[in-house]
Amino acid sequence: MKVVEQKENEKYLSEERLKSLQESIAFLDNYIITKGEFDFITVGNSKTELHLGKTQALSMLGSINSQREELIDILLKINDSE
Repeated sequence: MKVVEQKENEKYLSEERLKSLQESIAFLDNYIITKGEFDFITVGNSKTELHLGKTQALSMLGSINSQREELIDILLKINDSE
C-alpha cells in the first residue's frame, strides 16, 4: 500500500529504523499504543510503501504490552484486607 499523505497524528517507521531501535533500546519490549496516534511500518527503508502485516503486528504488540502492564499492576497491588 502506498503512502499518499502523512497526517499529524501518524508516525512512520521503516523496517530498518525499527530494527535499529530494537537493537539499541529494546523499543518493542515496552512499545504501547499512544492514544490518538497511529504508527505504521514502511517497507525496507522507504517512507512511501506501507508494510501492512508488520503494521498490524506492531498494533497487536502495543495492545499486548499495554495489557501486560495492567496485569503486572494487578499482581503487584497489595490488598490491605488480606
